[in-house]
Amino acid sequence: MFFVTLYRLVKLALQNFFRNFWLSIVTITIIVLSLFSTSILVGIGAMSDAVLSIVNEKVDIALYFKTNVPQEVTLVTQERVSQIPKVGKVELITAEEALEQFKEKHGDDELVTEALSELDSNPLGAVLLVTAEDIDSYEDVLAGINNLNLSEFIEDTESQDRRLLVNRLKNITRKLSLGVTIMSVFFFVISVLVVFNTIRLGIYAHKEEIGIMKLVGASNWFVRMPFLINGFLYALLSVIVFWAIFMATLNSFDSSVALFFSEIGFSPKSYFAQNFFILFSQQLLVLTVVNILSAWVAIQRHLRV
Repeated sequence: MFFVTLYRLVKLALQNFFRNFWLSIVTITIIVLSLFSTSILVGIGAMSDAVLSIVNEKVDIALYFKTNVPQEVTLVTQERVSQIPKVGKVELITAEEALEQFKEKHGDDELVTEALSELDSNPLGAVLLVTAEDIDSYEDVLAGINNLNLSEFIEDTESQDRRLLVNRLKNITRKLSLGVTIMSVFFFVISVLVVFNTIRLGIYAHKEEIGIMKLVGASNWFVRMPFLINGFLYALLSVIVFWAIFMATLNSFDSSVALFFSEIGFSPKSYFAQNFFILFSQQLLVLTVVNILSAWVAIQRHLRV
């Protein structure tokens, strides 16, 4: 009996959908546009996080040891610096490693190569690369290094404060996010209104049938359910259509987009593919709840069953 009732409810819902076919298409289109704007917002957030992560991983402070400093001193200094609060990572490059890196970097320069070959000793000292936990910890780490009084061993200190870059990036991201959020809210409100009016038109179109169902003893839930199923159907079809178009679009521009984001190692296609099931489920859940609530309000206000 349950399956028979379910079959009838689904059949009535599909009849409602196809009787107002073009209106249903418009409804799905509006919802898809809403999903596009919200997904762009998610992509902007993911890209911003990727850029900030790359910036945070960059070396903030480089300590250049004097050439006559023993390796034991450099190791002790590395340990002391690593104990400074808010230090993220401390990497020691020995004098030999520094020389090899210098040779690789200037391997095509004959003058540099000849000059190095004439030297009897390594002209470079060890280097200590210090990374803060985050951008905001930069000043504290630099102050901690200065408090160690390493001038006896350190020849030069090179520091790079990337807070200005990060603040600019956050500002740009904030403005983009604000614009996309406004667009998302606009499409969301429009989609709710469209679903609401689509359901209401369906109720008016089936007034006589609903009256007959009530006369033969149909319950209020039996009358409501086809329209609630319509709300779920709009949500399901919208999410499926959106992802089909969205992934096809990302796939078409994948090479260009990957080249554009190559320096930060961020691929929009890979990101959305990896998070597909989570995003799909979240979108379906939210749209289902919103559409069913819209359908419920439309029935309560205009059907009065």
